[in-house]
Amino acid sequence: MAADIKGTAVVWSMGGVTFTAGIVSASNPSMPQSLRYARTSENTKIKDNGGDIKTIVYHGGLKTVSITVVPSSTTIAAAVTSKEAHIIAPGTKVTIADASGATGIEANWIVVSCTENRTVDGNVTVDIELENAAQEDLSTSAA
Repeated sequence: MAADIKGTAVVWSMGGVTFTAGIVSASNPSMPQSLRYARTSENTKIKDNGGDIKTIVYHGGLKTVSITVVPSSTTIAAAVTSKEAHIIAPGTKVTIADASGATGIEANWIVVSCTENRTVDGNVTVDIELENAAQEDLSTSAA
């Protein structure tokens, strides 16, 4: 969706977000509908002998991305093929780029799950869940 922003500058929509590994490609087109990015970690609380928390150690940093797409194409049969291609195998590496300059999501990600959603009165969507341990370089694989 083209936008002409007046007033305070904001990052608008998903227009600059691109993906690899079949999420968006010439042979498997789709219309990304939403993207949710989160950073989380585990934590360990260290208490003194009185039970008061004195230190919190944050470890196991994890970044997650949830993407919802509408698989599409020029014909119904081709749209079905696109839908099937969007059900990506867990463990597949996916690369995300964001032309808006938001560097948080620009990384290599690992597919955790893909879910096809259908309703009686709507189009099919596919939810794709990705994750990346914040300290990991997923550009190489372990031997």
